[in-house]
Amino acid sequence: MQFNHILVTPFDQAILSKLKGYRVVVKIEDDEQLHPFLDHLANNEINLHAVWVNTNKKLSEINLSDLLGSMPIALYVSEVGDLTEVIRKLPLLHQLNIKIFLDGSQSNNYEMLQVLSSLNVFCGLFFNKQEVYWEEFNDLIYYFLYSTARHAPIEPIHYIAENYSPDKKIDFNSIYFNDTNKFLHIDADENIALKSQYLVENNFITKGFDKLHEISTMDEYQAELNRWQDFFINNAHCSVCEAWRICLGKFSYDMSEECSKTFIEILDGVEKTKRNSEMNRMKKNIWQY
Repeated sequence: MQFNHILVTPFDQAILSKLKGYRVVVKIEDDEQLHPFLDHLANNEINLHAVWVNTNKKLSEINLSDLLGSMPIALYVSEVGDLTEVIRKLPLLHQLNIKIFLDGSQSNNYEMLQVLSSLNVFCGLFFNKQEVYWEEFNDLIYYFLYSTARHAPIEPIHYIAENYSPDKKIDFNSIYFNDTNKFLHIDADENIALKSQYLVENNFITKGFDKLHEISTMDEYQAELNRWQDFFINNAHCSVCEAWRICLGKFSYDMSEECSKTFIEILDGVEKTKRNSEMNRMKKNIWQY
């Protein structure tokens, strides 16, 4: 059976040696491990999808260098920090193949994402089931979708806009290596989980890399893929949201209506943008004299 999943694994040389031939996301908890991993990558055959650096440091404190080259990096930091220092690093940030993610539970990060985007740095929010600042998020949406000034992509708005289709649902968990259709999560003991949080909770679907090709046939895997249906079966408040198909209930823990308003704003903006681009294409393609 063909195996199409990408494996999210810690930086563990013994584990990586067992995963030759598999496409991997290597998760690193400290930016200081980036250069040791780069050395490992140079001397070992790894089918690398991305390096996921998850640190509590500020962006201005991160140790980066041009030696990282074109290595795809998703860098999760708490906040920007010293903006002067970040601006000093701009040539390097533009040179590297890097996306910067800021913590969505800090209100100042939303405005700073506008700053990073305006400086042509690919960036985004990550969420930890903590407070989301919906008003600030709305401002960010408006900036990304409607600003005529040149700016870099901001996730997850960019992913939704790029992948939107009026007759399909979108799971922007792919941005966070957490879409079960695409990613599986493993640890150093060869435990395998369907989501990153399941791995933390010791909620494993199976154990042993020899079981990887069997996972897509397991009942638990199919149940996870269909978990979105629970919102409708249980008549949850998310099931009546106009923007459900671009959120899939990711903020169901927030019982306010602010998440709904925010994602409806994204939906409206994306549909408007798509309609305009389609009209433009029609004008270009229409029969001419």
